[in-house]
Amino acid sequence: MQEIIKRGVSPKNIIKNFSTEHSIPIDCLKYVVEHKGSKGLFSLFGKKDSVVKFYLPEVEDIIKEYLKTLLGHLNVSYRKIDIKVDKNTYFTHVKGVDNPGFLIGKEGKMLSSIQHLLNKVIDDKDHKHDNVVFDVDSYRSRHSNNNSDNKSLPKHKSKSPKNSEVVRPKKNRKTESNRKINNKISDN
Repeated sequence: MQEIIKRGVSPKNIIKNFSTEHSIPIDCLKYVVEHKGSKGLFSLFGKKDSVVKFYLPEVEDIIKEYLKTLLGHLNVSYRKIDIKVDKNTYFTHVKGVDNPGFLIGKEGKMLSSIQHLLNKVIDDKDHKHDNVVFDVDSYRSRHSNNNSDNKSLPKHKSKSPKNSEVVRPKKNRKTESNRKINNKISDN
């Protein structure tokens, strides 16, 4: 956890300003009022500022808490959430999912959507240069291996355009006669 110490006139104002500055609701803030401050003698002499210590969670904690909440709402049970950090990238891996197909989705769309949400969550928390890569039961590594295997297979050649044939629909007599009638009606 990151600790930030703020000084000001009153603890209430310090907490309110910190909440708006970091876009964190007051209910979600973790803080300790270390000194309430005093006005001093006639508000002129011996005035002391209030001191509040705030505890901000690390990016890994933010990602884990968001994922736990999201997976809970989706009724997905899992065994473990692993997060590995490499420079500014957080490799987030959910292991032991009962139904990984649900979290992966068709062609990995759900996986990409959850990854997008996680990136938006940490973008809002002053980590604009950080990136999250989300994976479920090593799907991305297996999928990338399958794609590399497919590249080594010979590709089937399609017919050249010279051999192609254009098929035109047959004209329907009823539609032709309807057009003629409609044209006569619109001319009148």
